[in-house]
Amino acid sequence: RAVHKYVLERDSFFEDFALIPNVDRRTKSGKELFEQFKYESDGKQWISADDMEICLDMRAALLRDKDINEILQNARETEVPFTWTDPETQIRCKCKADILTEINGMPYVIDYKTTTSCADFQFERSCRKYGYDFQAGMYIEGIEANTLEEHGFAFIAQEKTAPYAARIYWCDPSFIEAGKKIFHELL
Repeated sequence: RAVHKYVLERDSFFEDFALIPNVDRRTKSGKELFEQFKYESDGKQWISADDMEICLDMRAALLRDKDINEILQNARETEVPFTWTDPETQIRCKCKADILTEINGMPYVIDYKTTTSCADFQFERSCRKYGYDFQAGMYIEGIEANTLEEHGFAFIAQEKTAPYAARIYWCDPSFIEAGKKIFHELL
């Protein structure tokens, strides 16, 4: 959750997260400082210095990739919620797009995922295992119902371990259509 927030909404990261101070809680002053931290960080998720370093390193790794950097820098909006009513079933649906952007003149939805491996065919297995086709189909349907624009869909997948390799996976129309079919079957 912290990496996702730091990558997509770095400017508001510390509205949701608080960095745990490096204090010796066995001492009186350390206890006091930690109690002050607890009071000041009420309602926020705590994050260790080590985990914060991982967030920094993962974002830096993404920015080193020219194409991913361009997507992140040119994002029109991030973490955009959408709601709609399925016309066939009248069921209310919702989704939250990680990134809305434009690539080569076409609107795109980009979803950021962490993964164990970006090696050839590894992320594709994760797509099948975790139902990412369903997600892509549902998101495209909902976003297009709201914007009345056709969108492409892609994943930025990033490994959870150093050196935090990352790739862009462009979803073809058959992947999206398969996801829409699953979405409608579930509805």
